[in-house]
Amino acid sequence: MSRWGLALFLCACACGGEEPVVLDVALLAGDGTDPLATFDAERVRIEVQQQGEEPTVYDEMLGEEGLDHGIAFRSWSANTEIRVAFEGPGGTLLGAPPRFIPSAAGGRLNIAVTQRQACTPVESLKLEGFEAISAAQVDSFVLLSDGTGRVRFLDLLRLEAGELEDLSLRQPGRFVRVSDSRAAWVGEDSGILYDLAVSMGREANLDLHEGVGSESGFGAHATGAVVVGGSSSAASGVSWIGEDGSIIRTTLRTPRQSPRVFALRNETGLGALVIGGQAEEEMLAEWIRPGATEGQPVALPPNSSSLGLVEATGDSVLLYADGGLYRIRCETECVSERIREAEPPTISFAVYIQRDSELFEVDSDGRERRVFSLEGEVALAGFATRSGVSFWVQREGADTVARVCVPDALRPIVF
Repeated sequence: MSRWGLALFLCACACGGEEPVVLDVALLAGDGTDPLATFDAERVRIEVQQQGEEPTVYDEMLGEEGLDHGIAFRSWSANTEIRVAFEGPGGTLLGAPPRFIPSAAGGRLNIAVTQRQACTPVESLKLEGFEAISAAQVDSFVLLSDGTGRVRFLDLLRLEAGELEDLSLRQPGRFVRVSDSRAAWVGEDSGILYDLAVSMGREANLDLHEGVGSESGFGAHATGAVVVGGSSSAASGVSWIGEDGSIIRTTLRTPRQSPRVFALRNETGLGALVIGGQAEEEMLAEWIRPGATEGQPVALPPNSSSLGLVEATGDSVLLYADGGLYRIRCETECVSERIREAEPPTISFAVYIQRDSELFEVDSDGRERRVFSLEGEVALAGFATRSGVSFWVQREGADTVARVCVPDALRPIVF
């Protein structure tokens, strides 16, 4: 362990004299070095909580000996959260990995820490000579495709990057998340369900609709994903993928190529709002359900763009259109409500928007709160942890890079 590291060890009750199982945790700056080499830390607070257990908190002043501490936790298989904060005259360093299960961490965990309300590149997550065009998060991994058939991964727990050599792709395609351990890869007229939770037999073919391809629209939800349209203007199929790989097919009212898809769930069940990708004379949007014969037309505000934000409740979309911000709520049909005047962002991710280099968090009432600046090109994808720490994937010339960003304060742990 480094000078600034800690050990979490499995200790069921009093351990009974048995040797504990150790999970080594390293605290790293974005370049992989000691984060406190240039930061004068006076106090450290580490909080570890497992689902169903009381939190364990280590909070004390730091001495010259640094930090090399063991914290007991009870379960090797429970969802686990960690929060780290260093305080000093120069400010506060914060870090928190995604939620994880200790037995799946491989005995090691690396946590990137940086100044509050700031972003920093993570050197170990840089993919040289790889220009990603799509990204999907599965558990603590990010799967990336460059559109040529090459696939890479980012491990947000170990802060490592590499190639998925065991995924036998036959052509270019894109990923969409299906469950906590599965992702669907979609290529031209084909699909593969890929399972990261098993070591053998990870792939299963998916029987998707005719015309499906890398220019289909993708929407992920809590229990699966939906793939809409395809790579030709005649593609009108819809494939609903269950988390077990089961498929339900429905049909669009209007064929679509490269639409935006927002999967929503409310009291009446699951559906998807599909925007754009249609022929010029056709309707801009429609609402589709797994059990419906075809989509229902949706009247959107004039001059609508396909930029949208799925609220945390998952039952509506915030849409920037016609100089304003609208809430589109869909049940048996979709109804729009203007919230306020607003300029459209450059791009949107879940509950975040980016305007130039500034990132904002948008709440369910459409209020924007600046969270940090993000240097470099417009983000390709963003992935937030429950703590508020987020990872942003960007292209940088011929490379793909990732930045970790921390908010002003970490959110409380809630299971």
